[in-house]
Amino acid sequence: LAAGRPIRQTITRNSQINASFDSITYGKGGHVVAMIAGYLGDDAFRSGVRSYMAKHRYGNATSDAFFAAMADAASDLRLLGAMRGFVDQQGVPLLTFERKGRGYAVSQSRFAAMGTAAGPERWSVPFCARKGDQRHCQLLDAASTDIELAGKGAMMPNADGLGYYRFELPARDWDGLIAVADRLPGGEALALTDSLRASFLAGRATTEQLLALSRKLVRNPDSHAFGAAGKLLDAMTRGELLATVAIPAYRTLVGQLYAPTLRKLGFEPRAARYASEDPELSQRRAQAVGRLASWHRDRKLRKQLGGAAAAFLAGDTSALDPQWFDLAFDVHLDMGGLAAAKDLGERALATQDPDLRPALLGALAGSGTTPIANWLLDEWKDPRLRRSERQQLLRGIMGMRGTRETGYRWMKAHFDEFTAGDGGIFFTSNLPQNLNGFCTVERSEELARDMLPRFVGKDGELEMKRVIERVRNCAVVRDALAVRVSTVLLGR
Repeated sequence: LAAGRPIRQTITRNSQINASFDSITYGKGGHVVAMIAGYLGDDAFRSGVRSYMAKHRYGNATSDAFFAAMADAASDLRLLGAMRGFVDQQGVPLLTFERKGRGYAVSQSRFAAMGTAAGPERWSVPFCARKGDQRHCQLLDAASTDIELAGKGAMMPNADGLGYYRFELPARDWDGLIAVADRLPGGEALALTDSLRASFLAGRATTEQLLALSRKLVRNPDSHAFGAAGKLLDAMTRGELLATVAIPAYRTLVGQLYAPTLRKLGFEPRAARYASEDPELSQRRAQAVGRLASWHRDRKLRKQLGGAAAAFLAGDTSALDPQWFDLAFDVHLDMGGLAAAKDLGERALATQDPDLRPALLGALAGSGTTPIANWLLDEWKDPRLRRSERQQLLRGIMGMRGTRETGYRWMKAHFDEFTAGDGGIFFTSNLPQNLNGFCTVERSEELARDMLPRFVGKDGELEMKRVIERVRNCAVVRDALAVRVSTVLLGR
């Protein structure tokens, strides 16, 4: 996003502090360290860390001192500038590969969303490409470079998935990589998923490529790769990108992708049924059950979950494992409506169970029905409901397409009272995220006019600017891709 920040920023006012505790600091920060470790190799990285710790023992140190230790371990002073670039600049590098002779020409730019101009940033990118068993690693500190790879098979531009960059490929190379995605290690499968999804949302990769990669990933034995297929499917459902007429075809696709896995693994919702199972299998089952119950709306599966929820609520606590609480209570509420919602609400407030209480409240928030949303926001005033829980209810309500407008109207009308007092150090800074589901240029302009002024100089100002940009970007993507995505799904 253009409205962003680097990992390291100068704090000039208190309201900037809470915004520093986010995925930029922790997610990006951790991945940049992992990238440097992968580029150096385990031995050199450990040597650099030990040298840094020993040199500054019982003292204070700066980020630059750590970067310098890494550069010394690599015997390459350019690494100091490389780490500074990733920490002090915002954005994500995009490495574009073009075929050139027996190798590739590789150029760098800042990744930009569709309809957004790329910024001028340039990095020293430690990247590793792989072709079969052959690897090529180098520090790309110029605008472009040429590389050769002598190995056989598809070229993976982010070996091991450790690099903090996205990549763009010629169609021939995308297709070659997709063809072997069912055999990629988990980290590389995630890197491929992220880059192809980003390319699709930037208007370059095709819907057909997205679907082809999804079909391959559900056959990958790694549970992370298996789960990545769902991220590709989510790209087609974000922001009303999928036309209503194409939703049945999408549900059918989800069934085709995930039903074979669940048939093979089996499903029983009873407590501790899979306690001793290989976690890889348990994770695959959980992902398959979630997709089939929510998107495919498999009748047999939903009946099984709804029956287990009813038995659990009737007193048979062994009928339902906590792993399935969210899905089962969603089904139960879908079947029971407002009366079931009031019952679940009372049960939630009557328990302090750290699994059960949030699952019950989460089901209420995610019902997607206006009567339940209105009851939660305007009528349910029980003092046993914690302030943080009421905040989460609003987020859940606004996260559902069917109740998003209801939640938004309520949020605007009750903004001052809702944000007064201590709602937790991250509440106000994260409050704008409730608005991420919108997807029109008109709504982005409305948010800039009506909501942004409420956050200026306060926690959440940066996040509000990010949300406005996301809403606008979403609208641009929907207008450009919606017809094609739905047409492909409908087989026309």
